Amino acid sequence: MLGDVNCGKTFKRRDFLAVHIRTHTGERPFACETCQKRFISKSRLNEHRRIHAEGEGFKCSICNKTFSFKCNLVLHIRTHTGERPYKCLSCGKDFSNRSAVLRHVSIHTGEKPFPYERPFSCNTCGKAFKRKAFLTVHLRTHTGERPFKCPSCDQSFGSKPNLIRHVMLHTKERPALPAATASFKTSS
Repeated sequence: MLGDVNCGKTFKRRDFLAVHIRTHTGERPFACETCQKRFISKSRLNEHRRIHAEGEGFKCSICNKTFSFKCNLVLHIRTHTGERPYKCLSCGKDFSNRSAVLRHVSIHTGEKPFPYERPFSCNTCGKAFKRKAFLTVHLRTHTGERPFKCPSCDQSFGSKPNLIRHVMLHTKERPALPAATASFKTSS
């Protein structure tokens, strides 16, 4: 088994680990030819392409944003309506998604809601992170912000490690795996 040293998740295949590591680094090497939106894996790109096909995808009736899956549209619509169907039974506070209420409940119980503590959560989609820096990089996937600009071309990136890897392509250096992408092996 191969494991991610950042969060402890394990994978049977190296390619699955590589895709998972991109959730930490923010790297999105697969771009949609139609809208230029970027994805962490070829399979996610293929799922996304459905929204461009006539009659495919799920469109928000409020802002016309389209989603590949109905569950993502449902979560998105709550950003417009303010709907918060999940309630903390201890204090009555309402939440828009299940993972957010589970994280919150741990305040009252003292128990970790997930095997690995992720105290930094995204207000847009509810995804949670172990480190604030990972949340900062993730937020750029919603805002489209890419503050790290290549000095050699017009490309820009959401994280510094991605810029460094890209710059090495210009200089023909072989990029070393940054510490964030290190893996460990567990005994089977």
